[in-house]
Amino acid sequence: MKIIVPFCPTSELEIDEVELSLFEGADIIEWRADYFTPDGISLVAEKIFKKFAQWPILFTLRTSQEGGNFELSESVYISILRHILIDFHPEFVDVEAYSKPFMMEELADFKDKLVYSYHNFQNIPDNLEKILTSFAGQNPSVIKLALTARSKSEVWDVLMRASLFREKYTIPLIIVIMGEIGKISRLVDSPWTFARLEPVKNELGQYTVTETKKILELL
Repeated sequence: MKIIVPFCPTSELEIDEVELSLFEGADIIEWRADYFTPDGISLVAEKIFKKFAQWPILFTLRTSQEGGNFELSESVYISILRHILIDFHPEFVDVEAYSKPFMMEELADFKDKLVYSYHNFQNIPDNLEKILTSFAGQNPSVIKLALTARSKSEVWDVLMRASLFREKYTIPLIIVIMGEIGKISRLVDSPWTFARLEPVKNELGQYTVTETKKILELL
């Protein structure tokens, strides 16, 4: 299981001053770029990729529609993804494939880098299997679903449905169930798990990198 550590800078100064030692133990760095304007992303991208050159990078531009901060048009969204893919060659790029399915054709040449994601922070969708099957039919590199459960039984139901999907398909599937109630989802059968830096508050149910490594060693 690879440990992904999100980095969510809001300024160029924050990028300059962050200590790389904080990311020790991470396998992949996720750059959450939605705290910058499009011009800002272009301005700091080279600095980010240079600073984190020793790690593979997952580029994420999370929109407000799926819990992020990016609120501009979908054409701007797709142009930024293409710019990063073509000019900086990240290992992976997150793409909101459920809410923006018509964009997938424009990224078809990059399927080996795409993480098809869907974020629902309200509930567990009734059509979960349909979403997973639709994603799998397009053969992305990875599938990621981040969901919110209302009970422990819902957590285990989602994990069981994810297990059935994994028996049928070979595409790596990441299931993240948010908050304390969903912590177990981060450590069950997933090829990736997201962990927080030590100074970051625990609001999403993420373990720290150190905690994650200890748990994985015990498992």
